[in-house]
Amino acid sequence: MVKSEDSRKNRKIPINKLKSFSLILIAVLFLIFYATGIVSAEQALIVGFDFEDAAKRNATDPTDFFYTADEGIPENKDVSEIRLYGASFTAFVVGSGGSGTNAPNSNNWPSGDDYYWYISFSTNNYRDLTLSSKQRGSNTGPRDFKVQWSLDGSDWEDVAGSEIMVANNFTSGVIEDVSLPIEMENQDTVYLRWIKTSNTSVNGGTVGSAGTNRIDDIRVDGEPLTYTIEYSGNGETGGTVPENQTKNHGVALVLHSNTGSLVKTGYAFTGWNTAADGTGTLYAEGGSFTEDADTTLYAHWTPISYNVRFDKNHDNAVGTMADQTFEYDAPQNLTMNAFSLLGHSFSGWTTPA
Repeated sequence: MVKSEDSRKNRKIPINKLKSFSLILIAVLFLIFYATGIVSAEQALIVGFDFEDAAKRNATDPTDFFYTADEGIPENKDVSEIRLYGASFTAFVVGSGGSGTNAPNSNNWPSGDDYYWYISFSTNNYRDLTLSSKQRGSNTGPRDFKVQWSLDGSDWEDVAGSEIMVANNFTSGVIEDVSLPIEMENQDTVYLRWIKTSNTSVNGGTVGSAGTNRIDDIRVDGEPLTYTIEYSGNGETGGTVPENQTKNHGVALVLHSNTGSLVKTGYAFTGWNTAADGTGTLYAEGGSFTEDADTTLYAHWTPISYNVRFDKNHDNAVGTMADQTFEYDAPQNLTMNAFSLLGHSFSGWTTPA
């Protein structure tokens, strides 16, 4: 797929065209949906190379080209590398943005197809990956490339829809938001390479040793992994459980309150617990949930307490007894009698006087 506009520019929202009332309404709706887990994850930049770091460019070894990522998640930024195999790095030249921007250039692309640019990076905790990049060649530089992927840097497979036909500009040799295979998702290390697939030059002849190829604006985007938070009434006698929520990796989720008015005879609802028997982690209604895992949260029921008061049941009886506390559904023996009445023997407790 060939496009001439920068994919990052295409994603910008023309906010200035929206009326202030619409902005407020959208913001309110977003906060509501986000808090309830309805909003899906947004694409994030996992790794990006724009070659605009002068210190990195100046430190490049011309005989062993590599350059670390300019952008991305912490595992990749200033860590992941782009390298060149088979061909020769020449210098940093004008990049896709024109004068004042930079891109690595190369020549000596000999006959054969085992010559390529390649990057290694992490996709840990990300899915739905897409790739974008731009290439340009001189008239005698290689015209035909494709992108391949690998999990070990040795066994390679083609990325569907990634065939590239380079021209002497940065508008032809462009791939934008090409989907990467699911096998690359959530991996500690993966590899991509832009491999030459023919000896045909940009001008339709044969690739010459002085023919050049440069690459720029490499970016891999993806969505954070998501997790399902399910709710259980845990023995409720009335009401309904809240809807499931979706949690994005690394982003705290605001849990539901008791939106369905769950009740259980003899018990009070006191939050959500990761264990049905109440021995797990207890979360308050509307609390912050940070665990990155599919989780079932159970209604946490606290037994209602009752006080039993002992009455002498006669004006002439003597002695004192403290109240006794009971919890619902937890049988216990009544306190031993401490009252006495002359001429009478104690024979037990009754609720009517």
